[in-house]
Amino acid sequence: MKNMIFAIFIIFILSACSSKTKIDDKYFILLQNQNLSDLSVFKEQNATLKISILSSPIYLNSRSIIYEIDGINAQWAHYFWADLPSSMLSDILTQKLIEAKIFKIIAQNSHANSEYALEIKLLDFSQKLEKNGFNASIVFIANFVNLKNSILIAQEKFDIEVYSEDNNVAELNKTFNEAINKSCEKLIIWLNELI
Repeated sequence: MKNMIFAIFIIFILSACSSKTKIDDKYFILLQNQNLSDLSVFKEQNATLKISILSSPIYLNSRSIIYEIDGINAQWAHYFWADLPSSMLSDILTQKLIEAKIFKIIAQNSHANSEYALEIKLLDFSQKLEKNGFNASIVFIANFVNLKNSILIAQEKFDIEVYSEDNNVAELNKTFNEAINKSCEKLIIWLNELI
């Protein structure tokens, strides 16, 4: 009887030691809208604008945080964007356009008619690692289109890089926040000059 109790006790101890507890090792980073700089004065319009995000390269259609080192791309193992880079860009841009009051904004999926469209094709949203730091790189092309006449009014490429000396996740978040907000502000200033 003692041997049986001892055997059950040993089996219980061994099974407890071998059980694997799954630890969630994924963390998500969400970029935030920062207020427009107070120095900017925008022309208020009564026109409507629909923001459309055009298809992006395949590697940008995931929530993986991409980094580049020596021309080779890889992804962070445990950190991910909370949303697709194109969706974060669209959301922050929409918030900033509403703040600027240049246009009345219509959501991409809305069935409402719009006078203008802003088409954005995201080309790069990655961390460029260097010897002593990194650049947060955001590159996209914007088309400003008159929908009533089906005319391309203007096209511009936006290429923003923000440098950081510290390569850690907190600095990654801070640097990409700065880069995405700068990108959106430059785009709004460009639109403001066009109207």
